[in-house]
Amino acid sequence: RSINFNDDTERQAHDTIVALVGKMLTLHIHLDAVKTPYDREVVARRIELLDEETGRLIEELYGLSDQETAQIQEHLQSLSL
Repeated sequence: RSINFNDDTERQAHDTIVALVGKMLTLHIHLDAVKTPYDREVVARRIELLDEETGRLIEELYGLSDQETAQIQEHLQSLSL
């Protein structure tokens, strides 16, 4: 289904997701520049948390069931993403 940008709730969810993805991309760039293993772990964990939050918001926005979410996760893992 498409996002209804005339619906304030859906538009806000979309904007939040876009912002979180932007933060993740910035952290991925930062991850390449981090020198110590500890700092790499901290940045990697922040990326993981943002990814989980993004996934939760997407599930909520699109009204995905647990089964649909599991199927998507399985498919993404098969692609090695």
